[in-house]
Amino acid sequence: MGGGLGSWIANRRWAEGGADQDYTLTGIAGGFGGAFTSPILGAFLVSELEPLPRHRYVASIIPQLIASAVGFMIFYSVVGRTFLGSYDVPSYEFEVIHMAIAAGLGILAAVVMMTFVGVVLAVKRVCKLVPNRYVLGVVGGAVVGLIAMALPLTVGAGQSQLGVVIDDATTLGIGLLIVVLLAKMVAMALSLEVGFMGGNVFPLIFMGGTAGTIVYLAFPEIPIALAVSCMLAAVPGSYLRAPISMVFIAAIALALGAETTAPVAVAVLTSYLVVAAIRYGLSKKRNAAGDPEPSEAATG
Repeated sequence: MGGGLGSWIANRRWAEGGADQDYTLTGIAGGFGGAFTSPILGAFLVSELEPLPRHRYVASIIPQLIASAVGFMIFYSVVGRTFLGSYDVPSYEFEVIHMAIAAGLGILAAVVMMTFVGVVLAVKRVCKLVPNRYVLGVVGGAVVGLIAMALPLTVGAGQSQLGVVIDDATTLGIGLLIVVLLAKMVAMALSLEVGFMGGNVFPLIFMGGTAGTIVYLAFPEIPIALAVSCMLAAVPGSYLRAPISMVFIAAIALALGAETTAPVAVAVLTSYLVVAAIRYGLSKKRNAAGDPEPSEAATG
């Protein structure tokens, strides 16, 4: 919504000189500033997702910081809270072994992301069987609604639902959380395919946090703060080209300290490299076979 507003203004007032892109990004930064209730993080996330040319970086980042700050002030004045400490998890004492565990969690996060990519491709194939877009929208909406009715934890972007997952993890159990995770993948893939409006960031954070909670239930010796923070950041970090922002988001959401943030960075880096290696291997295989390159959305 913020990006659309920025683009609309630019097209009517400043149609030349790259203003369209600048003001679109400024609008997105304003939206993120409110969503994450963090003015700095909102602008930083946009600058990672869409790097700005060096020669006009300062001129472009200043409006983004202003928009992000305004979005933060408006959102905070309404809800009265910030993203800091959104999820209450017990703190833990950092040990060197946690860095190795984080690398393993990064690999697992890559597996979760590739599973989601597989779900997206499967949903695309099924949706192609329905040529009428209006019928597809009605059927897709009905399926998403049925998933939400059966599993309310899949509703919406997942920010508040993740709090329930973490707080009631023991009660919910591993089996149900795995079903919720897979259902969220299907609902998200279907929503994007049939034309519903929405983004990827918060749903992917929900997937990562839920996967981290599952890891904690399966291996209670791993601190829940370590498992959730690493997976919360590493799953979207393997897909979105904003690894530093994902580390900051996990650190802010779980109120991590400097030491306990280090494993998160290792997990994000590992997941990003693993997915990049998989994509490179698939690309070489397609080039050898002479197949066309798939879209960015399909490959993650």
